[in-house]
Amino acid sequence: MNKTIHLIFRIISIIFIALGVIFIALVWLKGDKALAGDVELQNKILSPFITMTLVELGLGTLLAVLFPLAFAGQNGKGLIKGLIFLAAMAVLGLISYYGLSGNAFAPEDLQRLEVTENTSRLVGAAVYFTYFVGGAAVLAILYSGVASMFKK
Repeated sequence: MNKTIHLIFRIISIIFIALGVIFIALVWLKGDKALAGDVELQNKILSPFITMTLVELGLGTLLAVLFPLAFAGQNGKGLIKGLIFLAAMAVLGLISYYGLSGNAFAPEDLQRLEVTENTSRLVGAAVYFTYFVGGAAVLAILYSGVASMFKK
């Protein structure tokens, strides 16, 4: 079974790599100036390239979450710990978005920056979320170091 899964992922990876090379070659062949001025050409080359990239990102994210849970699911305690961790990250994300990230820009600043209020709020939430996760990582490293000193 593992060989079959490995073969499937290898084939999917080769397909994505080949499509990426083809799209990059098309961009190089057409040139930056031709793409900048022709919307139809952008729709033919860049839009599928961006869509493929988003599909790859989504698939990679999904697999990065599902595979550890599947392996942790082989024992019940590991699965429960993984689900609790995912729930904690979701709660932290919701707190970052609804509780902390407000729009600090005036409407004229948003218009000047060409950003919507919702986009500004999402960016603020992502910054707070990053601070929380980074702080938790630093605390975990410090705890691990201190705990290992006392174990010896």
